[in-house]
Amino acid sequence: MIIFATDRSRQRFIMLLMIILTIPIVIYVITMSRMIPLGFDAWSYIAAARALMSGSDPYAQSLRDLVPEGTLLTSRFYLQNTPYIYPPFLAFLCMPIVSMNMQMAMYIWILIIGIINVLLVFSLKQLMEWKIAWFSVFFFLPIWESWYNGQVNALIALLFIISINSISNHRVFTSIFSLFLGTMIKITPLAGLLVLMFYHPRRTLMTSLGIASVVVIITLPRISLDTWLKGFLVPFQIERQTATLVSLGSLIKGLSGSSLIAMGLAGGLIAITLYRARHLAPATALAAILLVPLFTAPIGWSHHLVMALPALAVLWSSGGLNRWLAGATWLLLTLSATQPLALVLLPVCWGTLCFGQAQIPAASRTQMSYDQAGIEAKTKVVKT
Repeated sequence: MIIFATDRSRQRFIMLLMIILTIPIVIYVITMSRMIPLGFDAWSYIAAARALMSGSDPYAQSLRDLVPEGTLLTSRFYLQNTPYIYPPFLAFLCMPIVSMNMQMAMYIWILIIGIINVLLVFSLKQLMEWKIAWFSVFFFLPIWESWYNGQVNALIALLFIISINSISNHRVFTSIFSLFLGTMIKITPLAGLLVLMFYHPRRTLMTSLGIASVVVIITLPRISLDTWLKGFLVPFQIERQTATLVSLGSLIKGLSGSSLIAMGLAGGLIAITLYRARHLAPATALAAILLVPLFTAPIGWSHHLVMALPALAVLWSSGGLNRWLAGATWLLLTLSATQPLALVLLPVCWGTLCFGQAQIPAASRTQMSYDQAGIEAKTKVVKT
């Protein structure tokens, strides 16, 4: 999120910055290519899809048993003993490539993630200049971490920014649909649905129930209702603690030995965000609530930080000092050595969105908080 200019000195600065930011990306890709196979995290998606194809439960067995292509190197990692930890819909979406050999399936999956990254640029373009959107995506280290590992975080970020753009333009159904689809892939967007439930309770509930019914009916031949239930409970049951986790929630969990404090903190901040939502434009409230799980989740990897991009884009678009805050947070997140410092700034970004004047320009023109809407409605009644 760096300002592009025509001035020669600034152009040189930007070129130097691009070179500096490229170094950790190149180091990461080279290092990981010597340690784990391309798209390694996506192996679990393929394994779970194979379980569904065979009529078995992906949550009741080791995923490594379903991936005979795994090498001795793979046995060092969590694939050996950990069950599938995502809702089953993601595995269902992977079923078209499940019959391919693992290498070809990974190449196709990595290509799909690359297309999603490009679409993310086009979606962010509604909140910033296209050059800045391009720069903020492809020079962002977590994007490359997520891309190399075959993670779906870019897809969740894309669905979130589509939801934010849609609610800003009064396309409520599209906003709800995007977040509900994201929730069926990964549990994180559920927090955003709570915001939409606050502004449009009936439409959000009815739309969500409708989409859920259609998806469950379509997938029922492969996914039982019991498997659906397990898929939404397992993310809250998984226990893992390593030095590579990057979130305040994982730090709290490491010090206390329990996830309850971190989950309580997340619940409290979500409640505060929903309370403040009546004073905010829906897009701003969505951006604020997106940040909460990123810095409070008991399990948080650096590639999860891709999902911070929509919130930082909203903060950037509001201008002023908020632009500096968004840019500084983005820069610290993309330099792996400074990511712990960025975890301090993420709560600051959340507070700015909740309690500051971080309204995106479109929202400030076309949307009002419910307090403002009520005042205007009363004014019209008095005039008539």
